[in-house]
Amino acid sequence: MSNPSLSEATREALAKAPCSIRKLADAAGIPHSTLVRIQQGVIGASPQVVSRLRDALLVWATECDEAAKELDRELTKWTTKGGAE
Repeated sequence: MSNPSLSEATREALAKAPCSIRKLADAAGIPHSTLVRIQQGVIGASPQVVSRLRDALLVWATECDEAAKELDRELTKWTTKGGAE
């Protein structure tokens, strides 16, 4: 069973994803063809698919946030020391 608003939200998430649809499908454990068909509007997104996509994107968001914070810490150290050593 699919929901039009879930399908639209899924298409928007696919468009904004920081990777290819294939990588996202692999990370979410969903067949690539399923995501392509949702993106094309051929089929709707089920709550199960949306849940898996959400979980995969949240993992990446957390990892990216941690990496950005680490870069920020290092940049702050570098700039407070007056640049290159």
